[in-house]
Amino acid sequence: MKRIFLKVLIFCSTALYSQSMENFRFQKEANLVKHFSKIKNTGSNQTLLILEDAWSERPSIGDELAVYGSNNNLNTSVVYVGNHTGLSLWGDDLYTEQKDGLTLGESFEIRLWDASENKEYLLSVEEWAKGEGAFEQNGLSVVKEISYVSFSSTDVLLDVYPNPVNTEANITFELKEDFVVHMELLNFLGQVVRSINNMTCLKGENLLLLNVQDLPSGIYNLKIYGAFGESLHQISVIE
Repeated sequence: MKRIFLKVLIFCSTALYSQSMENFRFQKEANLVKHFSKIKNTGSNQTLLILEDAWSERPSIGDELAVYGSNNNLNTSVVYVGNHTGLSLWGDDLYTEQKDGLTLGESFEIRLWDASENKEYLLSVEEWAKGEGAFEQNGLSVVKEISYVSFSSTDVLLDVYPNPVNTEANITFELKEDFVVHMELLNFLGQVVRSINNMTCLKGENLLLLNVQDLPSGIYNLKIYGAFGESLHQISVIE
């Protein structure tokens, strides 16, 4: 009897250890974002949970999810590893001058980056199991149904080279027709460090030169937007 009990105990301990290691692997992978930037922990947060069966079309392992505030600033991001998906939404740090998080009651949107297509999609929450799409300190919002509604850059193809870059980056983008275009380069806090507004760009391929020589090393988000929608691209600046 003692031998049987010991075998059961060893089996349960092994199963629990395996499950713990699997959860640790998932958590580690979820932190390895490649497309979206990592965001500063402001100490004030809300939990956003997307249930495993909430998806109308389930993402692939390795795709990335991100949350943006109403000012179109990236707030948080995570790699999709299957199962339920949890994201920490960061609130604004009241002890800093710049806005570096969500304010109370601020609405947010969820986006998905498809790694196989290298495309971003805007997501629509069809039903909330708990909470809603607005920031609440120490709150919990649970997504019961979510679907893809649009691709955030249907009319522009964006590329940057070299990347990483230490002096000047070539930005190429292709338009399906003539548009007035705006460009912003944002640091990891969502602050605009470079901008060009109201450029009239023609149908076809366009080229912009971006000087980054005086910028600190790090990951930046390049945003091209206009009446066509918007496209995002991550740039790594090195010394």
